[in-house]
Amino acid sequence: MKLYDIYIKRFVSLYLIFLISFISYNSVGQASISLKIDSTDVLIGDKIKAHIAVKNASPKMTLDWKNLMNIVNQDYLSDTTRFEKIADVAILDYGQWQSTDDDSKFTIPSNEISNGVAQNTISFAIYNEGTFHIQPPKIITDTIQITTSPSQIIRVHLPKTIENAADTIQINPIKDIIKTKPNFSDYLPYILGILAAITLGLLIWYFIRKRRKISTNQQEILIETIATPPYEQALQSLQELEQKRLWQNGQVKAYQTELTDIIRKYIEGNFGVKAQEMTTIDILDALDPSVFDTNIKSTLSDILNMADMVKFAKAAPESNVHHMFMQSAYQWVKDTNARIVPSQKDILEP
Repeated sequence: MKLYDIYIKRFVSLYLIFLISFISYNSVGQASISLKIDSTDVLIGDKIKAHIAVKNASPKMTLDWKNLMNIVNQDYLSDTTRFEKIADVAILDYGQWQSTDDDSKFTIPSNEISNGVAQNTISFAIYNEGTFHIQPPKIITDTIQITTSPSQIIRVHLPKTIENAADTIQINPIKDIIKTKPNFSDYLPYILGILAAITLGLLIWYFIRKRRKISTNQQEILIETIATPPYEQALQSLQELEQKRLWQNGQVKAYQTELTDIIRKYIEGNFGVKAQEMTTIDILDALDPSVFDTNIKSTLSDILNMADMVKFAKAAPESNVHHMFMQSAYQWVKDTNARIVPSQKDILEP
């Protein structure tokens, strides 16, 4: 019995030593954090104070507030139309603890730890209506175990009464901007603006090019007119018309029309009479009697009247008439040009 009693006493002693060591180890190596809210029923935007206590704290500890930034609205689970899913939280004051580069984390200063306990009071506000479970911040550490107190429930609501009775507008929670995916209609104004700018540019380019082309043609005509006297132009044009052999190929109307056009241009260029815009009678009346006597006017009248009859009365003169009128036109241009006095030629021919 005595030997048995000795073994029992040794076993009890060893067990007590082990138990005391285990309790001491856990009491030293384990930390806890708790959070207490000063008010559980607040208005939207009211300042909420949270008292935090960390037992077995050390300066190496970092507290993470990300869980406060992602609080699920419990009322959203039953009404997704009225309530927002995630609380819109803003931390107003971090208290005495030091914030890190990341605003959602802060460290415990060594001077705030007393007998292994660190306490702090922070302030925050919630800008959504609903019911929220506020949990203590998470302690980030790899060396000790952490215990956390239960979450605190906060009810955030709208004002029950409106201070200004005349204001009937309902106060609603702040809503986040809803971003939608871009579609074709979002880009349509820009596309139409670009197309309009391109179209306008093409129109401007077209009109400038056309104007330059017209101006160039006018300059070429003017240079050609100035370089070649009307008398020489008329003889050259009559020669070119004769070589076309229009009336020989049955194109009587085209032949007579071009023949009279040559004569009209010659009159306009050599004598200043707007013959291309006048009738045959008006041309004859406008010619200077000192240059154009009766015989000259008679020959011109025959040439112009024959062309008018072919163009408007569909006359069909004999073949020898066309040749005769060509010769008459040659001679008429030569005779009239010879009748211009030298001083008048100097004015008409630069």
